[in-house]
Amino acid sequence: MRKLSKQEVKKLVSKIDLFKGIEDHVELIDFISSIKKQHIKKGKILFREGDVGRYGFIILEGKIEVIRKSVSGDDFVVAVEEANMERQVLPLVGERSLCSVSIRSATIRVLSDIVALKISLEDFTTLSESYPDIGLHVYRVMCNILQERLYLANQNVVAMFEAFLGEITPLEKENESTVLSKKRKQFKLPN
Repeated sequence: MRKLSKQEVKKLVSKIDLFKGIEDHVELIDFISSIKKQHIKKGKILFREGDVGRYGFIILEGKIEVIRKSVSGDDFVVAVEEANMERQVLPLVGERSLCSVSIRSATIRVLSDIVALKISLEDFTTLSESYPDIGLHVYRVMCNILQERLYLANQNVVAMFEAFLGEITPLEKENESTVLSKKRKQFKLPN
């Protein structure tokens, strides 16, 4: 598990959305260069939904899947991501944990052997405090990422609500509040 050379780091940093625009920052290159590569075997879980997060992973090689629990508790694969240097795709997972201690919103399972860099909240906080321009850039990008995710989540809620209302027959519409009340209880939603 060797460390990456500064040239390797500069090349990979430019492929990570969180660091685009500051890939020439010497301290960022030094920071990433100091992190040892980790080899993680197929089938391993990087972290589980609901865990407390204190680190993120940059996937350099291999494939992972993002899993969420359904309301009934079943696993649901939300996405499959694969690192690909040629296509300039290097998945970053657990990125919220670089900004603060947070509850994991998904489980990450390794689908093929991977090579990854594990970045801790503590190390990233030290870097951000020592070099505020790096921290400010990353926090701005994180705000944009979270804003996009919130927008998509809101769009999904609207689509699901419209689909839900479409299930109500004309007879049920007369007593819509009763139907909605039953559906809320069925899906354990607040009134």
